Amino acid sequence: MRFEEAEKIGQLLAALPGDIGPVIELGSSTAMFRTVQQPHIDRFIHAPLRARGVKVVHTDLRDGDGIDVSGDIYASDVRQRLTSLDARTVLCCNIFEHVTDRSNFASICDEILQPGGVIILSVPYRYPYHLDPIDTMYRPAPTALVDLFPDYQVQVAEPVIGGSFWTDLDRRPLGVIQSLARALFLRGGWRESLSRLHRLTFLFRPYQVSVAVLRKP
Repeated sequence: MRFEEAEKIGQLLAALPGDIGPVIELGSSTAMFRTVQQPHIDRFIHAPLRARGVKVVHTDLRDGDGIDVSGDIYASDVRQRLTSLDARTVLCCNIFEHVTDRSNFASICDEILQPGGVIILSVPYRYPYHLDPIDTMYRPAPTALVDLFPDYQVQVAEPVIGGSFWTDLDRRPLGVIQSLARALFLRGGWRESLSRLHRLTFLFRPYQVSVAVLRKP
């Protein structure tokens, strides 16, 4: 998750009125990832929720420290466990570009969110090819992102802009050379090399992420 993206999602959560918990965060990864590798996630999203006393249920496909519910969300037992939590809010950030059956995944998100609840979505809009483990190159504009949930009320749909590959490299020319060399020598295989080459096309182009807040009927 980008720094600016986490900051924006934190602002959107802070603006939600009333009791917004429990919050189910899909694909949250581990506590180490959220607090050490990408500490802006905890700073802008989870720390303010903790301060409000909002319960957050962290979920991921794999098991690990700081993951409350692990397993394949397509499995009925995992979905039933999540549905039983009566979530008022679902965070689904940077997942839809990694699934091939977006309509089905959207239905699962709808299933675990109780009526009147809110889902917060983020998906890359102007962003390079990245494997996790696949990338379908789904890059919707904010107005297209909301089409995944046609019956929901749109409260926010806008892009978040910030950063580039140049800033990711801490503005180091050597980093550009190293990235190009790894790509040309197919380090990690041709798909990983393609990812590195595509990132170079964003060397000075700002990344953009589509963000939406939708309320379930």
